[in-house]
Amino acid sequence: SEWSHHCDGRTSLRYVLAGGDIVHGADVMRVQQALPQAQVINGYGPTENTTFSCCYAIPTLHESQDIAIGTPLNGDQALVLSDDLSLVPYGSVGELCVGGDGLAQGYLNQPELTAERFIDNPFYDPEVAGSSKRLYRTGDLVRYLADGNLAFVGRADDQIKIRGFRVELGEIAQQLSRQTQVDSALVLAKNGPAGTYLVAYVQPVEAVTEQAQPEFMAQMLAMLAQTLPDYMMPKLGVVIDDWPLTANGKVNKKALPEADSSTLQDTYVAPENDIEQTLCEIWSQLLGIAHQDISTQSHFFDLGGHSLLVVKLATQVRETFNIEFSIQELYDATRICDQAVHIEYLQLKSNRDTQTEACEELEW
Repeated sequence: SEWSHHCDGRTSLRYVLAGGDIVHGADVMRVQQALPQAQVINGYGPTENTTFSCCYAIPTLHESQDIAIGTPLNGDQALVLSDDLSLVPYGSVGELCVGGDGLAQGYLNQPELTAERFIDNPFYDPEVAGSSKRLYRTGDLVRYLADGNLAFVGRADDQIKIRGFRVELGEIAQQLSRQTQVDSALVLAKNGPAGTYLVAYVQPVEAVTEQAQPEFMAQMLAMLAQTLPDYMMPKLGVVIDDWPLTANGKVNKKALPEADSSTLQDTYVAPENDIEQTLCEIWSQLLGIAHQDISTQSHFFDLGGHSLLVVKLATQVRETFNIEFSIQELYDATRICDQAVHIEYLQLKSNRDTQTEACEELEW
């Protein structure tokens, strides 16, 4: 964002082209205010499809917002494809594959990488002007907006699965960046004893003191929780004053500070009855965690549970306790203490139903 701080309103500059990284609305607004006569253009394109593949002429912004990467240039083609190289539904997320007059032949002396990234266009049509025989798989996830422009979502290698759901880390970061107090954000996936969890790194618009950072992050995550499902929510947050950068100006993810993961662990609460003890043992088998390390207050999904394991958990609970415990009920009761209470209720209900049937038979 440094380029937005060095604008001189006395220049006769007519166009400002940005490229090479994500463009933030707050930076664009600063440039537009300093250079009202200049058109700011967001240029997107990998070197492999020299040089820009898409461009977006940014209109005058009145509030910070996500900036699209636009539409293909003349002589370029852009397709949004799924993992199996099928076209995704309009508006859905897919990998951007580009081609055209500027497409490279491949990587010098790297035939395997060339074959992986440069592919035949499955939708090539010689009768259509601009249709490219070959495409480059950018590894960037995008979607079409309602106005026909492409929007960058994140990197394909930042796409992970949590609880059986596919999650785009870039999409979560975008949601964070839309908050008025956030200048920019990044979300990373971490692995711990409790499974995969997400960490949000946030650079505030205005500096936040170290003492105020925990409350600031709590507020940002609370606002984020209003728009995202629980499985997409970062469990931890870190305030960043300045992003550590690599030699080519990208964020150096390896240099980001580690979040304090100790807060992920609930205070251990031991089983209070046989039902809770049995559930701890079932959880232990499914999650690969020693039963003595599982707190009855811990949430199944926070310990690495996912949709497939919920099905297995439901089967184990039904067979062990001889009750009908539905999968939806397990989603509603994700802690051992809650499941134990519901199991006890179902057992009592089953006993009452059995007794009622027996009485009805005697009366008959």
